[in-house]
Order: sequence, then C-alpha cells, then structure tokens
Amino acid sequence: MKNLKSFAEYIKESGEIYLSASDVPVGIRDWAKSMAGKNIQRYKLDQSGKSVTIDMPWHDADRETYQFFKMVGDGNNAIPVGNQLTRSGWESDSQQGYIEGQQKSGSVQIPEGMLLVVYGTYPQRVVIHTGPNAKLMIPDNSKFEDISNEELVVLIAAKSLKSFARPKFPDDVYNKLISKGLLAKNRSITNDGRNLLNDSNIKEKAKKAVDEHNKKTGLGNGYLSVNFY
Repeated sequence: MKNLKSFAEYIKESGEIYLSASDVPVGIRDWAKSMAGKNIQRYKLDQSGKSVTIDMPWHDADRETYQFFKMVGDGNNAIPVGNQLTRSGWESDSQQGYIEGQQKSGSVQIPEGMLLVVYGTYPQRVVIHTGPNAKLMIPDNSKFEDISNEELVVLIAAKSLKSFARPKFPDDVYNKLISKGLLAKNRSITNDGRNLLNDSNIKEKAKKAVDEHNKKTGLGNGYLSVNFY
C-alpha cells in the first residue's frame, strides 16, 4: 500500500478511483479471485460515504455478490466479516418471485472502519465501498499539473473511444503519457490515467481541452466529449 489517507481526509474529494491489484488488501484480492476464478487486475474504489443500495442486478446475466471486510494491520490486509450475500438478475421482483431474494434489498450504511466489496459478473467488476476511517490508496495527481491539452485529449479518447476512432497525435505526445504512467505501451489508458481524469482539479481543464480540440478540428461535440468519461 502507498499514499494512505483516512476517509475523513478524503471526504472532500469526489469521483471514482481505480486501483491496481497491488494496491488492494490481499484478503480482498483473494476473495475476488475466488469469485472470478482468476486474478482481478483493476478495482474501482468508492469513498463517497454514500450508502450502498442492494437490489436486483440490472441484467438477467448479471450476478452481484456482497461481502463486508474489516481492515487489519497497517492497511495491507482485510478479513471478511459475516456471510456474503448474492443477488441474481434471474430473480423476479413480482409477488410470485423469489421471496428470499426480495428480502435481500435495501440501503446499507457501511460501519466505521469497514469496507463493502461488490463483485459483479456482467460486466465483470469489483467495487470497494469504504466506511469512515477505512484507509486505502488516494492517488497523488499533483505531479500531473503541467499536463498539456493534447495529452488530455489523448487520455479522454483512450478511455472513451475505440482505438480506430481516436484522434491522432505525434508520437512524442503518447511517449510523454507513457513515461508518466498514464498510458500503457499499447496506448491504452492506465489506472493512473483514469484517476487523473476523475480528479476534480483536472476536469475543468479537460473540458476546455476537448472544446478547443473539437473547435480546431471542426468535428463538433458529438465526436469527443468529457461527458463520455
């Protein structure tokens, strides 16, 4: 783990954070692997402090499993607490439906120092919701304050558009992003790149960069938009 801050220090921030497996407590990684049958490489972190709504998944093919964890030690591990709960998209919300499943619903407030981890199958995903005083990684984006408008456009396109539809820039733009760890060598966006675009201090600059790019190219807002990400 690195760059640890408490929930209280982070509560002023907003936006989604993406974690690499190496930044996730080992107990959560092991649990996610048992769910997926393989190692999960990317996790989404929600430290908004909002309650989590448990309901029937959005799609018939989706299955969501919920498990509480308690942080232990210095933040490098977490242990499961209580039994896990699973909801399936095949359950019915009608009175004739799966009665037990209908009871597995409602708003859940995460207790202090706890985490609620959700594994979903369609699409495959793991989301970590934190309670007060649970400590996890907070990305430090201050080193990217000098990022150029071109670099921001490349990042936004890498996150929101298929490779064939992305605008083209000189190789040095991509190489700078790769050296900063915001793009992978194959020019796909990294977790750090995703986190940067979700930083409230970057979003306004990103919007101006996209507006400038669309005006310069004459392609209009329908081509590339900050709303895509």
